[in-house]
Amino acid sequence: MSQLPAIRALLYVGVIDLEASVNLNFIREQANQHIQELSKSINVDDLGGWRLLITLVLNYGHDIGIGKRVVSYPSDNEKVWSLGIPVPDQQQVVYGLKEKHFIRTNYVRSDALFDSLDARFADYTNLQSCLTTNVLRALDTAFQRGVTVAGKRIKLNR
Repeated sequence: MSQLPAIRALLYVGVIDLEASVNLNFIREQANQHIQELSKSINVDDLGGWRLLITLVLNYGHDIGIGKRVVSYPSDNEKVWSLGIPVPDQQQVVYGLKEKHFIRTNYVRSDALFDSLDARFADYTNLQSCLTTNVLRALDTAFQRGVTVAGKRIKLNR
């Protein structure tokens, strides 16, 4: 069995057929490469035996959401940190997806649980660059702010 990295990212996709419009494997690979690079400046040793799994939740939205807390799975020695990555629709930007791709809910992201970051949809010309760049921006912002694991703040030491 291979050793999992101390910090890694997985994608959770809440958009129908998103993989037909973007290369999700590329986004996940870019996220994990970026985490590897950031890890050189993160106090990874302070994880105290825990692993940190970052769930990048791709779903309809307007802003990037940075989770303020982690969920603990003690039997796996794993903490899960959620970062919400918004996928725009065609009403937001020209390269957005059609309405049929989204499952709408009444859920409103709580400011008590998430910090918001502008997704800057207008800065991009296509969905692939939008999502990839926003994933990297979310990771940068998340680790600048940090999160508490095992009583220690895990963050960039820059």
